[in-house]
Amino acid sequence: MNCPQVCEVLSAARDGEPVDPTMLTEARTHSESCRECAEFVTLLGRLDTAPAPRASEDLLARLEARTAVVAADLREAPPRAIADEPGHAGVHTSRPRTSWLPRFAALASAAVVIVGALTVAGLVLVGGQAANEQVAEESLRSAEPAPAGSADDKTGAESDTAAVLTQAVAPAYVTFGTEVWTLVQAASPDPSSLVTAGVVTSTLDGTGGDNPAYFTATDTSALYVKTTDGRYLAFERVIRTLGRSEYVLVSGTQITAFGTWPTLPERFEPPTEADGSPTFRYFGFDDEHLDVYVPLGGRIQDAFALAPGSPIDDPAAGNPNWTWWERLE
Repeated sequence: MNCPQVCEVLSAARDGEPVDPTMLTEARTHSESCRECAEFVTLLGRLDTAPAPRASEDLLARLEARTAVVAADLREAPPRAIADEPGHAGVHTSRPRTSWLPRFAALASAAVVIVGALTVAGLVLVGGQAANEQVAEESLRSAEPAPAGSADDKTGAESDTAAVLTQAVAPAYVTFGTEVWTLVQAASPDPSSLVTAGVVTSTLDGTGGDNPAYFTATDTSALYVKTTDGRYLAFERVIRTLGRSEYVLVSGTQITAFGTWPTLPERFEPPTEADGSPTFRYFGFDDEHLDVYVPLGGRIQDAFALAPGSPIDDPAAGNPNWTWWERLE
């Protein structure tokens, strides 16, 4: 039994799906001696301790107040006139029956929970990075609905999602090699501590070009880029985790200006279906609880893909393209 089969069996067993006992025993035995599969077992265990999202009390109060107003309007609505004919004996007026009101309350409560969960997810901070916070604000602003009747006014969840994806602005990314790095802040490193790492080709914030890039002698987690006007900008890798392993975002094309999205490596054709086919197949989910995909014949231990349109507070920052993440050694 190989690693993907082990993970599928263990995941199905956790979800309560019927699993052959012999296969389950074999999968558990395999995971005891395989580091990657042991990490997957650890990830499954963490799901039971993940806290449930909760909306703020202020949001709940406002939504409940709005629900009460709608319910009051429905109660006060006048009954529709119905012809007094035998054929209409079983027809009800437009006034809501009292037996329907509990259903309305239940639906309203469900809406509070769903909207609350989305609000909490949208308020998560992204590493305290001022540049990414600005991008998040611009992305949210671009997602506001257009005035009714305007040319940009769309209806339906599908058109709303498409609007967010097409209008989202990429963070302040650069590529160093194939890895994607994001701006953290302006920096003032000690020049004597810097070691030349290479060149970053990017217009940056408008003061860039072919920019010298540096690490320090003791730290390669921060990349210092010197602009043409002599300033230093500090960048860090864009990273997500799966189990105890870190994966770095990789771009198939060079990012030459802030606001440009990374793309899949050229060896992959962009999937044509939502399930990743024909390029990828679904594998499971990472520590952000987002679905991850592997190439046909690929291993999750090496790299995986993420579907477009992740939340803006996710490391992928709502990228409208499929993204590729390689294990960081």
